[in-house]
Amino acid sequence: STNGCRNYIVATGEGFWAVYENIDVHNRHMYEILQDGRPCKMFFDLEFRIQDGQNVTEAFHNGNALVDEIISALKLISTEQSLSIMELESSTSEKFSRHLIAQNLVVNNTAAAGQLVAALEPVLSPGAWAIIDKAVYTRNR
Repeated sequence: STNGCRNYIVATGEGFWAVYENIDVHNRHMYEILQDGRPCKMFFDLEFRIQDGQNVTEAFHNGNALVDEIISALKLISTEQSLSIMELESSTSEKFSRHLIAQNLVVNNTAAAGQLVAALEPVLSPGAWAIIDKAVYTRNR
């Protein structure tokens, strides 16, 4: 909103889009509220700062490779035969930021999502492990 407050809606995907698509593209921001103890789709918040002097194109290329590695690792340990991953891009020239949502992989709660992420650590490179924001798997995110 123009006064800096967040507005919340409860809606189906279709209902949400009916509202969201009418918002000016420069003012579109979305947050999903995940309630403690409730099932949720498996998700990842992936990010890293782009250092001063670092080539932004190269940083994005490297970030994309790390995202691909994380998706491959998730597919490797998942019991779901065919994962459908939604990728949401929110990078800037200062920060690589990607959000992944496994559309057809539902976990019991955010803690279970965090446990699944922890199971990925042994199969991920240190770089891929480092870009996963593990704090998002805490209560009421």
